[in-house]
Amino acid sequence: MDSPTSAVAKGSPGGSRIGRPPQWTVSRSRKLARLYVYTTLSIEKILKVLEDDVFRPRKNSAQKTVHKMLDNDPRYLRPESRAEMDQRINSLADSPLRRRKRRTKQARRRVSDCSTEYARQISALLRDFTISSTSDLEDDTTSTSRRPSAAASEHPEHTRDPEDTAFEAFPEPGYALPGDFLTAHTRNCADFPGQDHGSGTCWCSIAKETSAVPDSWLLPTGELSPRARLVLEDPSDTNTSLVDPFGNTALHLFASREGYRDELFAMVLTSPTARKMTNTGDQTFLHVLHVEWFTDLALPSAPLTQLLAFIRDTTPSLFRAADVYGRTFLHRAHALLRDPSPLTPLLPPLQPQRDAFGFTPLEGETPFLPPRRPGSSPPRTTPPPPATDEGAFLAYHARLVQVIQSAYNNPLVEDSAGRNGLHCLAEAILHQQAMDEHRSAVTTRAPKRKLDLLVPSASSPTAGPSSSASSAIAGLPAGTNTPETPLQPRLRHLHGILTSTTLPQALQVTNHYSHLGSPPLHTFISHLPDSTDDKSKTLLTILATLLRYGARIEGRNRAGETPLLVAARLGRKVAMGMLLEQGANVYVRDVHGRGVLEVVDLACRGATGDVALYARLEACRGLLTGRRDWGVVRDPGVVREWTSRDEEEDEEE
Repeated sequence: MDSPTSAVAKGSPGGSRIGRPPQWTVSRSRKLARLYVYTTLSIEKILKVLEDDVFRPRKNSAQKTVHKMLDNDPRYLRPESRAEMDQRINSLADSPLRRRKRRTKQARRRVSDCSTEYARQISALLRDFTISSTSDLEDDTTSTSRRPSAAASEHPEHTRDPEDTAFEAFPEPGYALPGDFLTAHTRNCADFPGQDHGSGTCWCSIAKETSAVPDSWLLPTGELSPRARLVLEDPSDTNTSLVDPFGNTALHLFASREGYRDELFAMVLTSPTARKMTNTGDQTFLHVLHVEWFTDLALPSAPLTQLLAFIRDTTPSLFRAADVYGRTFLHRAHALLRDPSPLTPLLPPLQPQRDAFGFTPLEGETPFLPPRRPGSSPPRTTPPPPATDEGAFLAYHARLVQVIQSAYNNPLVEDSAGRNGLHCLAEAILHQQAMDEHRSAVTTRAPKRKLDLLVPSASSPTAGPSSSASSAIAGLPAGTNTPETPLQPRLRHLHGILTSTTLPQALQVTNHYSHLGSPPLHTFISHLPDSTDDKSKTLLTILATLLRYGARIEGRNRAGETPLLVAARLGRKVAMGMLLEQGANVYVRDVHGRGVLEVVDLACRGATGDVALYARLEACRGLLTGRRDWGVVRDPGVVREWTSRDEEEDEEE
């Protein structure tokens, strides 16, 4: 990511062209970013606040610095009114990560023509609501209260008994999904060393908080609520379609509990609507089947055998349904059973899918007990070579281009790192000028060779769209000689790959996990900074296209991040704005329990001298807490994170 002052704190964002001595230092640039994003002050008044005895920048200098930090035409990032300004600053005041300093009257004197409260807010922005350096970050990013406990499979008391036919591995609290809430009361903190009991992030807290919500299926004791007992007494289609605040149906409830196999089977037979319903974690009732269902599978009369045979004949789509981590029923079956082969004849032909934890349920593959902690095993991929190694760098991107080319004929193709055509499309440099600029930045030598960044011609057996079709897709008239911007080839190939797929393939391609545990939408947000966008808003179109073809807006990577959390961590304001408009859940948390505002504030600490990143992070915070009342809060908690959005809207009405 380009940055005005990415190298040293005493540097100038614009070099010698702007801010001649005294220069725009990191401190001044960060203050400029805060005043621009959080206040309604004009540029002239912002300069008046920032100037001192030796620093008297001109308006043109400040505007260039703003554009270098926040890209072209950043005016939409500013508060539209005093009320919005108040809202943004009040949100800052709620953040414990913002360093507090003794306030100064200097800034107040420089905005003496404003109200006392307005001047106080400006002073607070300059002194109170800055962000600490990374030297203060050690304990915050690795706090034990925010760190997932060790996985259950790592504890001796949870090792598999060789005589058992099935084994239940409880996920860590940070990975808990709504289906886990139905059995949270059976998990004691004492069984999971490393958890901070009572911190709100342990299983005890999850059980207590989720069972106390109105319309919960369970009482705080773990017993069935009167509402759940009503379903048992009258398992009509109407009652079995009832849901708790997290989207769990009665089928989810009785599937997850021991001793209710007959009752569940009867409900499944008579409730076609309920059996297809998913909770807010995209889990079907098959995702949460109690371990007792996976016993005695050698018997023809085994309950699971009968259940799966019925589902195969009536609702086979349930076997392809994946939760927000990409796990299907097949993932659960392979994780629970030593030998899942008895289930194979009961399932329709399925294309195995890799989940966020790197597991593909293939026959003969040794399953593990997901979820796996981030970093608990080395990733099965090779990082890109150093940019200074020109030959290796070009070869790396050439391999990415080859996968993109192959994806036109085979959308399911992937490389050795598990990346499909869309992952490679997000990462590859596809614009010759962009490649030349990158090479010139790392070497002063003349280029030895060029990388063929284009898809083969239409006559090639692996060709992409024809030149006329490509121009139309990119928004250019057929046959035009207008140069493409760096993002337009990416958009053209994105359309080319996705339009060559069937609908089921498109859903699989747009939600395919690499070995690192990220789907394509996360990867595009990670690799395409806002500074690459053009006047045609091509970046916005790319992200919207992925969503239109089925990319899951609430899908999660291995760190428990949704696309919104990735955008927040990296300061991707274009992606964040689009995701918010598309209804992304603002209450999401990563596996450490950090909400979107906390993620932004922690990333601000890590920005240090990179004022462009810092400014974009502040802009993301402004989008979250400003113009629209998205409802974002600092500590959303497990209930708010997974409560159905429909439930929230009903409460507001």
